[in-house]
Amino acid sequence: MIKKFLLLTLLSFSYSQRTYAQRVNFYTSLKVPLLDYVVYLVNDNNDPNTTTSQGVIFDTGVSVKVHRSFFLESGIEYFVINYYKKKQPVTTSSPYNELVVTNSAFAFQGKPVFSIPLNKNTRLRLGLGLNYQKLISKANLYSYQNNNTPSSTVKTENSQTKFRGNMQPLTGIQFKMSSKIAMGFDLNYIKVNWNESMKDLTFFNAVGGRSSHKTSSVFLSARIVY
Repeated sequence: MIKKFLLLTLLSFSYSQRTYAQRVNFYTSLKVPLLDYVVYLVNDNNDPNTTTSQGVIFDTGVSVKVHRSFFLESGIEYFVINYYKKKQPVTTSSPYNELVVTNSAFAFQGKPVFSIPLNKNTRLRLGLGLNYQKLISKANLYSYQNNNTPSSTVKTENSQTKFRGNMQPLTGIQFKMSSKIAMGFDLNYIKVNWNESMKDLTFFNAVGGRSSHKTSSVFLSARIVY
């Protein structure tokens, strides 16, 4: 998979050198979940002791115009502020434990995109992000006393996966602001199984076991091309 990604990147740059008619631009975007609140309600109603958050995604890279309606984009993507909190069920006034897991994902991304002109300054985007990503989980275990004050002892452990493939279909619209700058908005379907990196964490035994944690949501991307 990594060889295919590197080949895609090299092809993108080789295309940019062959003719002056082709253009190379840089892009940066921020993705936020549209359905985060709905997912929060659904998940937490199933387990009142568990709280989750989907997080945000940053990405940046190079966009190469291969054809008047076809672009190749390649860059890096960083998924952050995804967390999972679970408290040990409290039935008495005795001390209890709380586990806080912070998840992140780092990815190399290649993205073929069809860009269809709607008018002189507006284009419709249809594409597919091909990610080669690693999932990372960091867990902190807190022990609380009777007065809800955490003890001075905090245990920490980490776990991560190997790099693996992941796909992100997208659709959006882009507006030309000037000869060198464009802005736009994309809808991206993001699906990440955080259980793959969390499964090797041992602290879940202290809070009564692990509940499933996944991201499967539509993210809104605010994007600038320069």
